[in-house]
Amino acid sequence: MKKLRIRFIALAAFGFIFSAASFAQDNPAIGLWKLTDEGVTTFFRTYEEGGVLKAKVEKKVLKDGSEDPQVICTVCKDAMANSPLYGLLVIWDMKPDGGMKYKGGKLLHLGNGKTYNGRVEAVPGGKILKVTGSVAFMSKTDNWERVE
Repeated sequence: MKKLRIRFIALAAFGFIFSAASFAQDNPAIGLWKLTDEGVTTFFRTYEEGGVLKAKVEKKVLKDGSEDPQVICTVCKDAMANSPLYGLLVIWDMKPDGGMKYKGGKLLHLGNGKTYNGRVEAVPGGKILKVTGSVAFMSKTDNWERVE
């Protein structure tokens, strides 16, 4: 009886792990993305945690192909001032908004250190992630390209 219980628990745990991994694969907003701006490529990892979408900086590659040695966010403000760049949250609190869209969260602009209201939308096909930051009536959208 004890062996049967252990097998059941192991199978249940395996099923839970498999279903969680399957959900992440089915969500086109989750993965590794890159944005190239003025020859500098920044890689971002998106993931879900606690029912919200988040993204953090994985690495930054300069025009010459070398990894950016500046590992501190010198333009970040308040609690994020002088935070390590790698692992820094740049998207947080994005709530699902039906389909492949998220809204209601915040975006950190790495160029100026300011925080903006944000939206995220995975384009059908899963190769582009539209990341939009806005203040009042002005907004800007960046298209992140899927890496993995």
